[in-house]
Amino acid sequence: RRYLAMLHKRRGIVLTCLGVSLAIAVLYNYTTRPVYRATTQILIDRDTPNVLPNKELVELVQGGMDYYQTQYQLLKGRSLAERAVERLKLQTHPELATGPMMNPWERVRGFFGRPPSAVVDLSGMPLSPAAAAFRSRIEVDPLPGSRLVNLHFRAYDPQVAADAVNALAQLYIEQSLELRYTTSTEATGWLSDRLKEQQAKVETAERALQEYREREGLVNQEERQGLVEQKLEMLQGAVLDARTDRIAKESLYNQIASQGPGQIDSFPLVLGSEPVQALKAELAMLQKEEARLAETLGDRHPDMVRVRGQIRQTQDKIRTEIRAVAAAAQSEYRTALAKEARLSASLEAVKREAQDTNRKSIDYGVLKRDVDTNRQLYQDLLTRTKQTGLE
Repeated sequence: RRYLAMLHKRRGIVLTCLGVSLAIAVLYNYTTRPVYRATTQILIDRDTPNVLPNKELVELVQGGMDYYQTQYQLLKGRSLAERAVERLKLQTHPELATGPMMNPWERVRGFFGRPPSAVVDLSGMPLSPAAAAFRSRIEVDPLPGSRLVNLHFRAYDPQVAADAVNALAQLYIEQSLELRYTTSTEATGWLSDRLKEQQAKVETAERALQEYREREGLVNQEERQGLVEQKLEMLQGAVLDARTDRIAKESLYNQIASQGPGQIDSFPLVLGSEPVQALKAELAMLQKEEARLAETLGDRHPDMVRVRGQIRQTQDKIRTEIRAVAAAAQSEYRTALAKEARLSASLEAVKREAQDTNRKSIDYGVLKRDVDTNRQLYQDLLTRTKQTGLE
């Protein structure tokens, strides 16, 4: 009741203020120019040219939310605004002659001498009046949870609003395509330069490999290395066999040399000799004949003298044959020793040849790998250059 009494007491002031406010509102609504807002919707897709086969690089270039924020700033940037004004020829259009659209707060700030934010860009550089007026009418409204963006443009003329928002969207698409084209073009030029450099490296590596082949006399290094390894393996086996044979014959020769005059007859090598065994059989027969004749004849009988002479001759032959067997064992030992030395010398020569071949194979392999690597890089660059050029 007290509040109502206060209002009733001051009803004149309240009614006067209400009437004045209503009059101002009616006057503002009837005198303010209507503003039309045109809207178009665009899709902002993260499509980065595949210039280099590096997934991490592409993802780094594409980025996340900062990519979309960048595109939003580009939509409201001075570049698109100036190009739209120039395309629509709005430099002298009455629509933009009124200057940037400002809310009441910005008008109050402008009244106190502070320039509105639409007059300068983010770097602080002043905009042209038409571009500033055009830019003040742009509104970017991204739809949450999607890559769709609503572009709004406010204007007093509805046709100007529709033309401006369509031109802005078309210029943004052209700018995106131009950016991709510029990126691909620069990448193609860069790849072409690298391709020429890589081609020079391939030619240099191939020339170095050919010069090494001619200097070292290499025709087929792989086949030559295989033959040397095969020869080395065969000689190692032959040397092992020759050493085994020499050891056996050396042992036999040493055993014969260590036997006394009466012991050599029972030596297995002598016992295995067919001439010695034949002579011993003949000696046994002669000794039997001597014993038979000794029973009836005297020592001076011609038959006894003949038989005893034959016995002595046979014994001499046996001794000679035994010496021949010993000499043959010595000869075989020396032959085996010479064969082992000859094969060992050949093995050492082949080992030196194998070492030289391995050294050349290492140098050859290094040069060949250099050629193969440069060829592969050249092929990759050539393929990537063609793909980038096609894109």
